[in-house]
Amino acid sequence: DGKPEAYTVIEDNGKYYGFDHNGIMYSGETFIHAYDDDGGVYYRAHEDGHLYVNEWAQDGSDWYYYFDGGRARRGLQYVNGKLYLFSWSGRMQTNTTYTQNGVMYVIGSDGIARTTQLNDGWYKDGNLYYYVVNGKFITDQVRKIGGVYYGFDYDGVMYDDTSFWMERQVGDDFIW
Repeated sequence: DGKPEAYTVIEDNGKYYGFDHNGIMYSGETFIHAYDDDGGVYYRAHEDGHLYVNEWAQDGSDWYYYFDGGRARRGLQYVNGKLYLFSWSGRMQTNTTYTQNGVMYVIGSDGIARTTQLNDGWYKDGNLYYYVVNGKFITDQVRKIGGVYYGFDYDGVMYDDTSFWMERQVGDDFIW
């Protein structure tokens, strides 16, 4: 239409390119194009301007992976059949643990996330406490354990010295 592309990502001949609010193409840098429910959507451009797509990029000692359309993703993601954990900006996480839906993942120095078999009972990770039943953390509930009531968040972390609220559905009604 005769106007420069601005604040957008376009596909041209099988390659993607990002443009800032003035219509200037990004080159050799990481940029945020838009915002979704989880925050900014990160991209990275090669020196010639085309985006990293389905490939790794290194920035210092940090590694990033850019998926279809050049978007970095967050959370647990498969790359070439291996599971990795990525931060809010798409940086590959290493040497940490992560829980999702009551399952604990141990992320090694190679960034690969592996599930770990947990024994039933209390589990401590740093200063955080969890309770395991049938190999999974108890999540999103209050549970009586050994005659004492404990509350656990959506990741299975025990609430400690804090107020919290729980929501549960009974029939068509929610109870807080």
